[in-house]
Amino acid sequence: MTTQIKQDSLGSTEVLQGFSLFSALPEDILQHVWQGTDKVRYSRGDTIVTEEQQCQHLHLVASGVVKIYKLSEDGREQIIHVMKSGGFFGEDIVFGGERYEATAEALCKTLLYNIKRTALEALVLEYPPFALALLASFGRRLKRLMMLIGEAALLDVRKRLCRVLLELAEEERDGHADRSVIRIRQTELAARVGTARETLSRMLGKLERDGLITRKGWGIVLLNIPSLHREVPHWREDLQLFPLGPSQSRQ
Repeated sequence: MTTQIKQDSLGSTEVLQGFSLFSALPEDILQHVWQGTDKVRYSRGDTIVTEEQQCQHLHLVASGVVKIYKLSEDGREQIIHVMKSGGFFGEDIVFGGERYEATAEALCKTLLYNIKRTALEALVLEYPPFALALLASFGRRLKRLMMLIGEAALLDVRKRLCRVLLELAEEERDGHADRSVIRIRQTELAARVGTARETLSRMLGKLERDGLITRKGWGIVLLNIPSLHREVPHWREDLQLFPLGPSQSRQ
């Protein structure tokens, strides 16, 4: 269920300063942006925006998790990004984007701050450092899309799966260098890898037989992260290009 909350109950501009994109903005500019901001709550499974829907907002993830994905002609889902607290999406509206290029869905209870297109465009014109930060973010997203396209064409399912498992382990950051616990449904994992669930299940079985992982009812335990790294040796370089988000940056 989606719940829209009146702007006057939002709070203060400190909320915006919690996002790296806005952290350096002066108070008077933040106040102006705040006037064009709405607060919306979503329940698990709610669709936030759909592909080809008219794009009118920059969406800031205050809490929860949002998956950004596209559907193939045969209905298969390909996850492009998973946004957590501190992440944002929809910034292409200031670069000529009229419609969303993908669908966004809440994976759990999620709170978004939606900044209206007019407020964002005014900010870009009035404050060039913000425009540069937005452009840098947009460039990283484009590079990530290029990486995903290259993986689909050049990497087999095993290597793509290893890369996604490492990325998920980095998101969890449970403090263990060699082992990590990942809680994820196989349908979602298949969508992130870009393969069918049946193919994913077979490949997970191979990794399990090789001693790299073990499967539990609630997820996957990575038993040998160094060996997973050897499967995709350039993975850490890719992670530097495509950081997981402000709230997930490494210490």
